Amino acid sequence: TSSTAEGLGTWIDIERFKGVERTNYPLALNVDDEGL
Repeated sequence: TSSTAEGLGTWIDIERFKGVERTNYPLALNVDDEGL
């Protein structure tokens, strides 16, 4: 049961990260430019 809850929590985190990644993609590109 514990591992099942962990799996669901991880899936939720992945979905949340997808939304954050999509929103911040231009910012990530700008940061990459500064790094180069």
